[in-house]
Amino acid sequence: MLNEIQQTNYQVPTTKEDIAKFILFGREKLSSVKSEINAIKSLGLAKEVLDQKRVEAQFLSGVVIQAQVKLGEITKRIPKAINQYKSASPPSGLAKSKEIEKMGFTKQRVAEFEQMADHPEIVKQVQNEAKATDDLPSRKEIMRQIKKTKESLKPIIEAKEKEAKEQAIDYDALGKRFKELFATLSNNNKLSLGDKDNDFLQHNIFTAIDMYIHKFETPSDKIQAGHNIIKHIKTVINDNQTKSMDRAE
Repeated sequence: MLNEIQQTNYQVPTTKEDIAKFILFGREKLSSVKSEINAIKSLGLAKEVLDQKRVEAQFLSGVVIQAQVKLGEITKRIPKAINQYKSASPPSGLAKSKEIEKMGFTKQRVAEFEQMADHPEIVKQVQNEAKATDDLPSRKEIMRQIKKTKESLKPIIEAKEKEAKEQAIDYDALGKRFKELFATLSNNNKLSLGDKDNDFLQHNIFTAIDMYIHKFETPSDKIQAGHNIIKHIKTVINDNQTKSMDRAE
């Protein structure tokens, strides 16, 4: 595989099995080149030889990262369990954990590849920074930057989640309130409908209310629509109570 990497000018393969082998042997080759660089430094050999090895290490580290990203893109599509998604079942018939084990990686390492695939801009940033400082880009540095980015975005995400939670409609509570108000309205009007008719009328009112609320797009508008309906029902109840008192007098 090392010879294949050299002969193909470090081109990343296309199948997940070959990509996995490419990464494993590529890391081995990179480790070998790093050892050569250290030896050259220790022996004080010509700068040209050292620069040549540095270029090789930079290029090799970059292509290994490229392969890791590509493998992450593929493994994201593998279902965790067989037949979890019929159309996405792996050709091998193996669950994701078995696929990962077969490729020679741990779940944690593949999870990192998938995060790298989800953040191509950070991968590119780390590679550019390493090139600018004559250093080698690494998976560890990419993961450190991804973690740093997530932590910086955490307050924003939490604020949005809190806002969404505050705007969320509690349909159970809203429905219960409608039932209470409808029962009061029915009693005050002394409806002469039978139980079945009454239930049918109540069901249709709730259905109409639900359809009305769902016409609004934003959660805040839906909540306001619900409150408007409650307010209207209360007004009807109060009006009927006033009329009943007037008749009693």
